[in-house]
Amino acid sequence: MKSFTFFIPGQPKGQGRSRSRMDRPGHYPDPKSAKLQSSIAWIAHNAMKGMPPVEGPVMLKIRAVSRRPASWPKRRQTEYWKISKPDLDNIEKLLLDGLNRVAWLDDAQVCKVDKEKHYGDTEGVFVTVTELTICQTSGNVVKMMEVKFCPA
Repeated sequence: MKSFTFFIPGQPKGQGRSRSRMDRPGHYPDPKSAKLQSSIAWIAHNAMKGMPPVEGPVMLKIRAVSRRPASWPKRRQTEYWKISKPDLDNIEKLLLDGLNRVAWLDDAQVCKVDKEKHYGDTEGVFVTVTELTICQTSGNVVKMMEVKFCPA
């Protein structure tokens, strides 16, 4: 029954690869990604305005917007879809990890994702988190639907 939207300003970034070291066993997370995850968590926490994390299924909408390079010729200035790095799935991974224990308890709760990456005037990532509820319809059919929450 909850929904909130927030904006992460700046060039969209993806989840970095985990690192390993020769002098000790195991892997450790990319330090840049850890810092970005903290920023995402802080921005989301402020956007939630005191709401607790969602405990049920969640839908996530992601709009990653990048600026067109100024060096592009006029014929390319009309392109909409961004087909270069960062990969859209890495942007999603960074958001999922950054929103753990803030927007939801665990990223396994995310059941539906709508995502896109394109060029635009405002560079950043627009994120909407919506709680999904199960509604009983006629007969024995149960269907998943979005429930919008409009704060007063």
